[in-house]
Amino acid sequence: MATLPNRPTAAVIVDHGITSSEPSSPTYDGSSRPPSPRASTARTAYSYPQTPDLDSYPPTAKSTPAPSRSGSHSKDPLLKRDRLASKNPLKRLFNLSAPRRQEEEERGRRKLSSSQVETGSRDSVRRIAAEQQAQQRGWISREMAQRIVGFGMIALVGMNDSATGANLDSMQEYYHVDYDKISIVFLANTAGYFISSMSSSFMLHHYGLQASLLVACAGMSLGCIVLSIAPPFAVFIVMLMFMGFGSGMYDACITIVVAHEEDGVLMSLLYSCFGLGAMISPLAIGAFLDRGYAWNRYYKEGPIRKLTLRHPASRSACRFYSPFAADQPPPDEAHDAPMSTAQAPGSTAHDQQGEVFHARTKMSAQQRMKRALQIRAVWVGTVLIICAFASTDILSAWSVSFLLSKRAAPAASSRYVLSGLWAGIATGRVVLAWALANRLGEKTFAILMLALTSGCVGVMYVRNFVVDAVALALVGFFLGPVTPKVLAAIGVRVPPSLKGSVVSLLVGLGLIGSSVGPLLFGVVAGRGGLSLLPAVMIGVSVVSIAAWLAVPKNRRRED
Repeated sequence: MATLPNRPTAAVIVDHGITSSEPSSPTYDGSSRPPSPRASTARTAYSYPQTPDLDSYPPTAKSTPAPSRSGSHSKDPLLKRDRLASKNPLKRLFNLSAPRRQEEEERGRRKLSSSQVETGSRDSVRRIAAEQQAQQRGWISREMAQRIVGFGMIALVGMNDSATGANLDSMQEYYHVDYDKISIVFLANTAGYFISSMSSSFMLHHYGLQASLLVACAGMSLGCIVLSIAPPFAVFIVMLMFMGFGSGMYDACITIVVAHEEDGVLMSLLYSCFGLGAMISPLAIGAFLDRGYAWNRYYKEGPIRKLTLRHPASRSACRFYSPFAADQPPPDEAHDAPMSTAQAPGSTAHDQQGEVFHARTKMSAQQRMKRALQIRAVWVGTVLIICAFASTDILSAWSVSFLLSKRAAPAASSRYVLSGLWAGIATGRVVLAWALANRLGEKTFAILMLALTSGCVGVMYVRNFVVDAVALALVGFFLGPVTPKVLAAIGVRVPPSLKGSVVSLLVGLGLIGSSVGPLLFGVVAGRGGLSLLPAVMIGVSVVSIAAWLAVPKNRRRED
């Protein structure tokens, strides 16, 4: 029952005539019956003050703002309004929208005023103000710092990924091995990648994001140091595994952070940095080979060494990854709570009326993985991510050898063509994601890109180096947006508490395609089947189209 905002004011009114306890009425004259014996000459009237506007009351600690009930960043109404109002992906990337910033500042002031009213303590107000100021580091916010550092780390992963394919012939010549044996390098690199991706969920759950990134930095630094001295073949394979371990940990951790945004365009921008880094490595390796340097010179003086070995284990590295120190996954939405928090007592937050606002799960990493495997979209996503990783890595690993042996291309020029492939991938992830992602559905967009990819791969049957080089760049342009689209499409179909496990699982299983694809094609190439590269790529695209048709609808509701 509603209560009055203020107590009524009593006033005594004296009547100079006969009064009764009946309420006064314009149609009642008191003549129909005698006056009541309990009637008195005075009666009490109650005057109620005007009810103030509800907006004038400050919010209390028990009231939950609407944005805090959402389980993911993409469900923030301010963020939704910005995405509709601004079509510029750069504004969305760096949060340059002035209205949204002003409303966030106003909301912060309201939080301070409500805390001051509730607690009446200046210490608590100062503590809240310090927490809000900690989110802003000078001219750059913590969220922007996370994106800058994360995008740089993904570019580093791309450099390592394409360096193996660009250096493949030089490594084969140095170690005097055939195609079958040199194909082990892909298995070693991907084995480390797979181990780190599958263990990233455990690392994040027990040690946090910053510690996981420091482990990734240490793994890549060790591999880069040993590879720079051109070790024996067995040690060479082990060090490639360390390089893959660091790359996989970087990839899984940064992808998990971006997956919580539930923004397909932002995911495409992230993986465009992967393509940008993968474009740099062949250019640097081609420049070293033109000057007659050995393959290990890249790991001694290349960009990977400069980025990983600058301060790998010092206090500067901790400061470099400090934007990720306090990163926490958002809570589940109320409608996701039964899926992700059932059989997890005490993990759901209730208010006094019993409404579930959000839920933070207390499940172990094993329980999260078991629940992730119960989602149908995750299984379809594994097929999609295997095909996406396999197609990209087959092209990256064997396109140079294909052009050298089947199209008689110059050695340096073929490596520059590989840079063109990755430039097309990076450009497609920016341009196509920005131009078409919000105008086409997920399935329509992905199937259209795969169909155009197959058409451009078919052009590679023309026996001309220039035509094949242009076709390869177009293949990268249309194939590039498919991988981040898979991660974004599956990420929005799982609750926030399971995103870390799902992304780690997808990236780890996707590496099966990343390793098995180039390895199996290496066996085929060793038996004279290198000319089958276009046919294999078309077959992988057809399988991907069939898997996209099986992706279930997104049943997660908006708050």
